[in-house]
Parts: sequence; structure tokens; C-alpha cells
Amino acid sequence: MNLTSEDIEHFDQQGFLIVEQILSLEQVAQVIESMARVYRGEFTLDRRPQHIRAAHKRVWPLGLPDSVQWFLNARVCDGDFWNVATSAEIGRVAATLLHSPSVSLVEDQLLNKPPQGGRPVKVHRDYSYWTFSKSSEMLTCWMSLVEASVEMGTLQVIPGSHKWEYVQTLQLNLMDGSEQGWLSAAEARCPAGTSIELVPVVVPPGGGVFFHSLTFHGSSRNTSNCVRRAISLHYASERCRFDVSRVADHLFPYTFAGLRDGGPLVNRWMPQVYPPRSSRTSTIEK
Repeated sequence: MNLTSEDIEHFDQQGFLIVEQILSLEQVAQVIESMARVYRGEFTLDRRPQHIRAAHKRVWPLGLPDSVQWFLNARVCDGDFWNVATSAEIGRVAATLLHSPSVSLVEDQLLNKPPQGGRPVKVHRDYSYWTFSKSSEMLTCWMSLVEASVEMGTLQVIPGSHKWEYVQTLQLNLMDGSEQGWLSAAEARCPAGTSIELVPVVVPPGGGVFFHSLTFHGSSRNTSNCVRRAISLHYASERCRFDVSRVADHLFPYTFAGLRDGGPLVNRWMPQVYPPRSSRTSTIEK
């Protein structure tokens, strides 16, 4: 992926950049295969600490049967997905868009939205869920594993919304929502005299969008007959610093092991992916 100055300017001003091809078709096939295995609770290489593996031998996706069924931090449980998630090439694009000399991968998600009515995901900002970072200089790379369409409930972003006022808000029923109040979080922060525009991410398999952690985004109901499969990778810039006071309720507190309050967000589970570091950042916990 070669970014132009216009691409970078678009991201700076609009808070997102749609890219037609991020993953190759071979990588798409690999991720789909890994996703199916992970959703069955079968892992090729489990990097979780031994005591976590012993206590939680099976890990199931979150979400209701008729909502997005999402699996958080699959890279930690599956070696094949780790290899895709820690791509230095995707990390390079993330670093360029964040104007950062380096980025670390702090989170990933596998996302299956069921067909024939899979529920909407409410419009929200990702940084509201990442306040373990003292800086919002973070971004998401969301990639479709299928031919994405509006009918399938593809991701939609609100241009320029990363510049709107930020107020820490955790929305209830985010992943299993409905059309009622779907836009309420964005409407509450939309500046007076500004209208809300939604841009759907309509891309082929392997295409997707990079968007700032303060960019409002969500997805509508899947009215198609196909499962909407996607993955997202979440990056922190070099300027992000760890806030230890913000991790008490996190689902996976072990992923913060070894981080120093006020220090960079880089450890074995949150590896620096660009520029690549030594293999010790991906050492398996014995």
C-alpha cells in the first residue's frame, strides 16, 4: 500500500481513509480459515499465560446469536492470526497516518454479523474503550473478508467527526443494538450547524478502512442472506502512554503485564509491529 500526500491529507481532515486492498486474497482465505477455527475454540498457538490457559481452556465469541459475534484478541490465541495481525506493512500505513515513527498493536477483533437481520452496531468512538492510553493518537484498520455492501451492514464512518468534542461515554448494548438511538452518541457531539453524513465502506474482500480512534462509526442491520465477516486491528502511536488506573474492568488484564504507568504501550501481547522489533516481543509465555 503506497499512500499519497492526498491520502494522508484526507485522513487528517476527514478522520478516515478507505483502501480497496489491504489484505491479499490469499490472506483473506487464511483469516477466514483461522476465524472458523477460533470460533470453534481451536487454536494453533496459544500465547495466553499458563494460568489463564488452564482456567479458560475454551474461549467463546461475545454477542447474541442475532448480533455481531465478536472475538477479542484472537491474535493471542491463534498463531496463524497472529502472523496476519502483526503485519509490518499494515503497521507502516497506520504509523504514516498517525504521523508516528512507530506503532504497536494493542487489540484485534474478529467480527461475524449474521444474515437476515443481524443487529446494528451503534455509532461510537473506539477511544472510549481504550482509555488505558493517555492519548487518543490511535487508529483502527477494519477489513472486510467478503464483498462488503450496505445491505450486508458494512461499517459506516462520519467524516470529520474525530475533530468533534470528546466526552468519555460507554454505550450500553453497543454490539446488540437496534435502530432506536443508533446515532444518538454522534448527535450529542455534533457541532451546531453541522449535519451528520455517513460514508459506507463498500469494498471487495481484503479491502477496508483506516479511521482515527475519535471518528464516529457504526454499522446498520445485515439484511442480506450472507454472513458479514470482518476483522479489525487497533494501533497505538509512539505518543500513547499507559494509564494503569484505567484497566481494572478490562476483560483481559494480563495483556497489560509489564507495562509501566506513563510508559509506552508495548509488551509481548501488544507488540511493536512497525518498525518490526526482535522476536522477543512475541515470545510465548511458558
